[in-house]
Amino acid sequence: MVLTALGKTGKLSGIDQIKAFNYINSLKQTHKNSWGQDAGVAWGSRWTTGFEESDTTAQVITALSYFSGANTEGSDVYKVIQDGLTYLKDVQDADTAAIVRTEGDSTFATAETLIALKSVGKTFSQYAGSDSEWVKKSRTKTIAQCLLALNNWNDTTRRDRLANLLIDRQKTADPGKGSFENSVYSDMWAYIALGEAGKIGNLNVDDVKTYILSKQSADGSWGEKFGDTYYPDVMSTAQAIRAITYLPGAASDQQVQAAITRGLAYLKGLQQADGGVYSTWDDPAVDNSELIVTLHRLGKDPAGTDWKSAGGLTPVDYLLNKTMNNDGSFGTSKNVFGATEALAAYRLVTGQGTPGGNSPDPPAQDEYSVGIAVVGRNGELLYGPGSVTVSKNGKWGLTALGALHATGLSYTDDGGFVKSIAGQANSGMNGWMYKVNGTVPMMLASDKAVNKEDKVIWWYSKDMNSPGPTWDSLFENPTVTQPGAVIPANLQEQNKNLPVALQASENALTALEKIEQLLGLKEKTVELGTPGEAVSTVAVVGNEQPLDLVALAAMKKELAQNVVELTQKVTADKGAIITDANAEVALSVPIRALNNDVEITVKK
Repeated sequence: MVLTALGKTGKLSGIDQIKAFNYINSLKQTHKNSWGQDAGVAWGSRWTTGFEESDTTAQVITALSYFSGANTEGSDVYKVIQDGLTYLKDVQDADTAAIVRTEGDSTFATAETLIALKSVGKTFSQYAGSDSEWVKKSRTKTIAQCLLALNNWNDTTRRDRLANLLIDRQKTADPGKGSFENSVYSDMWAYIALGEAGKIGNLNVDDVKTYILSKQSADGSWGEKFGDTYYPDVMSTAQAIRAITYLPGAASDQQVQAAITRGLAYLKGLQQADGGVYSTWDDPAVDNSELIVTLHRLGKDPAGTDWKSAGGLTPVDYLLNKTMNNDGSFGTSKNVFGATEALAAYRLVTGQGTPGGNSPDPPAQDEYSVGIAVVGRNGELLYGPGSVTVSKNGKWGLTALGALHATGLSYTDDGGFVKSIAGQANSGMNGWMYKVNGTVPMMLASDKAVNKEDKVIWWYSKDMNSPGPTWDSLFENPTVTQPGAVIPANLQEQNKNLPVALQASENALTALEKIEQLLGLKEKTVELGTPGEAVSTVAVVGNEQPLDLVALAAMKKELAQNVVELTQKVTADKGAIITDANAEVALSVPIRALNNDVEITVKK
């Protein structure tokens, strides 16, 4: 302040400016932005957390503006002034343009910054004009959140002003035609806010529909791509479902309803045993609360049967018992946003819970059966689709990796991250992925809990954006072979190539190796007899008593629904393993067992 006073009165020449500058320069501290990168310098005091004070920094810049060399590019004084301005720009609020003072008065810091800008020779148009880098345009998400609040007040004037701000921002050309910022993280807020205000019809609704549907992934989620990688987002998925319901005619639009159904299926696939629906990457309180608000909009009961976990708990159970912390905050972030989301959901449900996450956990089970399939690099089935038993006491417990372990397939991992299965290793961007009930979880398979009768698919992915095979698609082509594989003549090696469920025991293999001996065949026997000499044999197995008619009819029906009919061309120089998708039947044809290529049919 003293230096500024001397500068204003033209008395600064009476002091040693070099010493004064060196002293001020020694007190600066390098500022780091939110990415941890250097972003200018700041001045402050030991009384301030983190030392930095935006108002003090602005005052230092004002004082230095009177020093010799302040306007000379390349001088030490000029460089320090620019570094200070860089810091002030970095802490400027993106919505209000205020210069933020973490501990203190941001209004005072903003005023001091304006004085500093004037002192270093900036004109009004440079710091307040339409093209100025100091002018900030409020973000779409911020305007939308303010509009959501105003929708609950009787203030139509302010509501309409905010709504018009958003309407005027709608893009009329690609990229993101029909959106506001071409980002699901902000656009969905705006659509919902305008929908609740009754103003969404003022947009180009055809473009809105096209844009929202274009952002939905094949797995039913909504998210964004960064580079070549797609990242699903739980909150954006719930919001997109809600947003699209506000479009005129949405209730009867089959395309819209199909998108909603896929989105809900994706969210259901994320439900945990505690009833909550959330991703481990986000705040569970926020994700689960957004789902409840969305289900309420759709007229669906978040506490109903459709939203019960394997443990019998629902998203409402999670909200009431797992969302509020003991200190009165909400969620893992414990911030205002989490509290706002949770309280919005609380308003829509009934019941009394237990704050602090002290609710009883769902009934524990030691083991249960889950469906699983493992699809290899070339689309070949390495296992299933079938079922395995996962155990709480198994190597990986009741998890997706536990299900893989239960198949008996060989695999390698690094702390729960699967690196190879059945000898097929990850390579570059290609490698093993998994999904549970059609959804790719954003967590290690060793952390993803599975419930009774869940369906787990592991597949070797060659495209990060591909959703992978579906459970139903695995049954469409019942013949499963190993393309390009050579089936060895050795019985032990052949056995390893069979589906795990059909691999023979060591005793059986020993018997097969001595089959000629056991059957009394002589060496070089090439024909057992002509078809006309074959003898029919009937073997009856089962109960001592005949089946009654009811049981017979039931068995007949079951067998009629379980037909296997496979046809596969086998090359003599390679052989083949032929098996059905359920791994009930397998035929091993070793290399050179045939004189010529032949088409083989297997029926059961």
